[in-house]
Amino acid sequence: MRHQQTLLGSCRHRVVLTSRLQAVTINSCQIGPRYTLCATLSAWCDSGSGAIRLVGVDMRQAGAALIAALIGCTVASVTCPANARAAIERPASLDASQGQYAVIAPIFADAAGNVSYIRLLNQGGTLSGPPPTYSTTTYSITIVGSPSGTVYGTTSIRTPAYATLQYSIFDILNLAGIAGLSGGDTGYALFVQDADPGTGFMHVIYNNASGFFENASTCQNFPDVATEDPSSSTPQYLFGVDTSVLSAYPSQIYIHNYDSVTVTFQVTVRDALTGNLIGSVNIQPNQNSTTVLPFTYFEQQLGWVPAANQDLANLTFVATGGPTTTPALVSDFVVNQKLNTYVNLSAYCGVNNVAPGSYAGSGTGS
Repeated sequence: MRHQQTLLGSCRHRVVLTSRLQAVTINSCQIGPRYTLCATLSAWCDSGSGAIRLVGVDMRQAGAALIAALIGCTVASVTCPANARAAIERPASLDASQGQYAVIAPIFADAAGNVSYIRLLNQGGTLSGPPPTYSTTTYSITIVGSPSGTVYGTTSIRTPAYATLQYSIFDILNLAGIAGLSGGDTGYALFVQDADPGTGFMHVIYNNASGFFENASTCQNFPDVATEDPSSSTPQYLFGVDTSVLSAYPSQIYIHNYDSVTVTFQVTVRDALTGNLIGSVNIQPNQNSTTVLPFTYFEQQLGWVPAANQDLANLTFVATGGPTTTPALVSDFVVNQKLNTYVNLSAYCGVNNVAPGSYAGSGTGS
């Protein structure tokens, strides 16, 4: 059906509409979430009513030149292509109910300065061996608008073996080529996929103005990671621990030995950016006791002075001398010196929908 209507209204209102267009080329039209630009006719087609919203300029132009042209725009009647309404982008249906995706929601990017940061970890990748060696893994992230459910785009992020990479929501939107929300949406959700074992994420929110931050991870999938050495005990992990580079937010590492005897734990430290091995330190808590160490202790023991881009580290805890499991509760409490409080950055979520113990190791997530 063809729709024809004479436009009544101001040109300034139409400028706002053009700024909301996120166009993709379909046939001869530029398609947005709500409005269709008829490229050859220089008109907007309202997908709700089929009404023509015509301006006397080529609406494919943008920026100051377009706004200047709209000041003298003319009003006329025109007909849009018959397929203009049918080609409008519709909300997509993504099914995460069977573990096809790990969903991160809500995502924060508001006027108050709250911003979501996503940490993607790789303690597995594609396994080979024995002993197992890990490879780079690739995350697929689909960005979905809320409340429309419309898919805005998808991006891929490669994470090296043993690494934990951090991206703000703005980094992710930029990688996906997404300019911003449209069509009445007020927020985003992230649908994450990665078929490799040992993959997971942490969702942290941060407010630069107040200095407030917290672990906002809400887990839908059980976190599980592969063991580095099948001959050793099942390890425990801490990902994205603050190094001395983040001196305003020092990490305190808590190791509680819940065994009835003294146990020696080998703590392996890796650079979270690259996954490269820094070294190992042995810690020996007494039975049923908690050992508390600043992360700078590990730096000193290893003679490691982190570079400016080595602001995060990954820690692996393995019991030596016989236990088949690692009888430890390990946690990373970051001291927020600005607010004089602690933040628990220990828990993380799994990406894949796996049963506990499906992989050779187990995580510390919730």
